[in-house]
Amino acid sequence: MSDDTQMMTYADAAKKLGIKVDSVRRRARNRGWHRIRGNDGLTLVAVPVSLIPDNPKDISEDINRDVRRDIPDNDLAIANAVLETENRMLRD
Repeated sequence: MSDDTQMMTYADAAKKLGIKVDSVRRRARNRGWHRIRGNDGLTLVAVPVSLIPDNPKDISEDINRDVRRDIPDNDLAIANAVLETENRMLRD
């Protein structure tokens, strides 16, 4: 690990880079970034400092856009149950 990297959790790296946590995991794996598991069980990843923007994009708006707020929770549970049943029927 060199001085050109900053150790941080996947969640912190996602915030700094303005991407989702899963994207940080993929980048770390694909680009061979050094990773280490801390005593608290969280993985720390060495993110190259050159990739950390001064003003990262806030992805919370992108995530919230995917969630439909106009459907009551009960209706979502019913729709989910119907989809799970249809999925099971297709598998059989």
